[in-house]
This record gives sequence, structure tokens and C-alpha cells, in this order.
Amino acid sequence: MKKFDIKRIIGAIVGVVLVVAVLAITDGKAEKELMGTWAYAYTTEYAEDLDVELTEYFEVTEGRYRWYMDREETKASLLKAYDEYFKSEEITEEDVIKSGYKSIEDCKAQWLEEDLKNIVDDYNEDPGAGTWQINQGTFLFIEDGTSREYKTDYRIEDGNTLYLQTDGLILTKVK
Repeated sequence: MKKFDIKRIIGAIVGVVLVVAVLAITDGKAEKELMGTWAYAYTTEYAEDLDVELTEYFEVTEGRYRWYMDREETKASLLKAYDEYFKSEEITEEDVIKSGYKSIEDCKAQWLEEDLKNIVDDYNEDPGAGTWQINQGTFLFIEDGTSREYKTDYRIEDGNTLYLQTDGLILTKVK
């Protein structure tokens, strides 16, 4: 019968505790780096010949996350896109009036109301929120109202650029 080597057992226990402690410290540091608000900006063709610059925000607080769009920022992007569209298509006040609007400003206001509803309100209506954690270097999300777990590889560069590698998204820290 073999004798148990108490030193070997204690050494193994200490080794396991050290590995767990290093992972916990590493994950804790990563969690602190992730907390804040990150922006994902992109240009999309919203309608034929109408490109719009949009920004989605990823807010990460202790144990919670949410995706959202800022209404005022989107409004400014849409108005800029409308101006570029009217200019590139050489649309005049007369053209707009013939289409049933009172003026170019009336046309933009009506488009804006509908587009903000379709873009921002619809986007922000979707929960897009839940809980998150870092587990051994993997970013784990669980969306509210579901038990579905989503995992992504990630990395942070220079403290202000977040790469969600599985999705190919690059976000910039805004606060």
C-alpha cells in the first residue's frame, strides 16, 4: 500500500488555488476594462441612394449590458443624409411640392418622423439587454427573458478599442 505524501497533496491544492486565483484576477481586471459605453459606428444604405451613418451603443455596467441608439444623434445623421440626397439628386422645392409636401423642410420633417420610428424606436424597443460575465477570457452574454447564452472572443486594445471578434465588430469607448 502506498503512503500518501502530504506535501504532494498540499502542493497540488496550492497549485490549483493559484491557477484559480490568477484566472479570477485576470477576469476581474478584464471586467473593469469592459465597463463603460462603447460605440459601433457604420454607414448603411437606408433607402435607394440614401446612405446614413448610424451609431449603436453598447453600455456595460456591473453585471448588465444593453444595446441602444441615441435618438438625437440619429436625427442629426438622417438630416445630413437628406441634405446630401436632395443635393445629389438635384431635388428642388418645386419638385417636393409636386410630390405633395409643403416645402423641403416639411418633406424632411415627415421623413424624419417616420425614419426615427423605424430606426431608433424599433431598435430600442427590442430588449437588447441582459447580464454578462467574463469566464476564463470569454465574454458571455445572457439576454433578458431567455436562457440562451452567447459567447464571443474579445480583446481590448489601448483601453479604448473593443474587438468583439466572433461578430467582427470594432467598438470605441466613449465613456
